[in-house]
Amino acid sequence: MNTRLRLMTANLKAGEADSRCLIALLEREAPDAVAFQELSCEKIVELQEIIPRLYPHGVMDAGPNGCGLGLVLRLPAQVQRLPLPCCDAWIARIDLPGSAGPAQIEVINAHIIPPHFLLCLWQRRLQVRALRSYLDCLALRPHVLLGDLNSTGIFPAYRMLARDLADAALLSAARNGGRVQPTWSPRPGWRRMFRIDHALVDPSLSVHSVRVFDLPGSDHSALIVDIGF
Repeated sequence: MNTRLRLMTANLKAGEADSRCLIALLEREAPDAVAFQELSCEKIVELQEIIPRLYPHGVMDAGPNGCGLGLVLRLPAQVQRLPLPCCDAWIARIDLPGSAGPAQIEVINAHIIPPHFLLCLWQRRLQVRALRSYLDCLALRPHVLLGDLNSTGIFPAYRMLARDLADAALLSAARNGGRVQPTWSPRPGWRRMFRIDHALVDPSLSVHSVRVFDLPGSDHSALIVDIGF
């Protein structure tokens, strides 16, 4: 039996992303799991009717200054916080009933500290190392690292986190003959310049497609990934 999952990651720019456009995207594309970064209290209120209906499992955690994270799912899952320096990650272990393959997959939502915060560079390094240490322990289940990693492919942080994982966007582009698309610009509405939002997948998983969607009000585009095993 071939099991497929649709995953989405979206940085909401401290809650400034347009809620109507976000809801329309969720309803139209129907991802099975959604990882939010920069989730504010106000955004949680705006989404309080739609999220429980579409995604009855998971967590919406508003951090200080709009820096919260959310990880919501259609399927039952064990959801827990992964303590990291400065900004924790969230983990969902999703059970896959009826699958002939692995019985469980782990989805990790992370938001890495930006490199231009010079006073926080050491915390950024510690955050990446702690997350890498956790990934090194995941030998028993396939996993996917989603989120705003604030790193292009040339950054040491990206290379460390992707050391034994596959970049879903690169796999999809190679498979489908397309090109990887940037996901971030300095301001909302500007042409996207860099690819810093990622889905890094366990090599045992197959990547069917990676698509980028505009997210009005945010300086990031949303990333939707279809995986299978």
